[in-house]
Amino acid sequence: MTYKFDIIHIRALDNGIHDYKQVIDNASEVLRPGGVLLLASVGMYAYDEEKKLLPSAASEDGRKPSALGCLFSALREMFSKQGRATDALWAWPDWINGDPRYEGFGMRDCYNPLGPWMEDGERSERAIGALTRENTLGIMDISEKMLIQAGYEPKLVKEWVTGSRREIEAQEPRVFKLFRYAWATRTSV
Repeated sequence: MTYKFDIIHIRALDNGIHDYKQVIDNASEVLRPGGVLLLASVGMYAYDEEKKLLPSAASEDGRKPSALGCLFSALREMFSKQGRATDALWAWPDWINGDPRYEGFGMRDCYNPLGPWMEDGERSERAIGALTRENTLGIMDISEKMLIQAGYEPKLVKEWVTGSRREIEAQEPRVFKLFRYAWATRTSV
């Protein structure tokens, strides 16, 4: 007997799997017609207050490199070299809209503050910012170990991690993280 599900929720798999599109294909096989596919992911990117990507090198507009921008860039590069689906969230629209087994694709990007720096923000935004900051600080040690094991220069990695901690704790620059949500309905095809 094959079971069919009403909802399949896939969250934060990007860095843990190699073939994200295959996961979406497999989901269609066990999702009943009319069932909903929900995707959620946090991009390994950091954005400034204007929601521009933090630079990992000197930028053309004169912005200085951010340690956090450098760290996230190195992590994306490392995961990509390992064949991980680091940037799958950018491909969701093409994969799902191009698949006749899905319809009604929708997507929403939410920029959450990395730290409770939004003085004029709602209480929930400050709480989300504080939690996002704690979670990001919590991955620093493991990120350092992974990058060094992957062959990155230990001194440089240490500078990125130390600088990232300093930026996050000082809330300078003020940073947003991108949370992307997407959904689609299983057709009867």
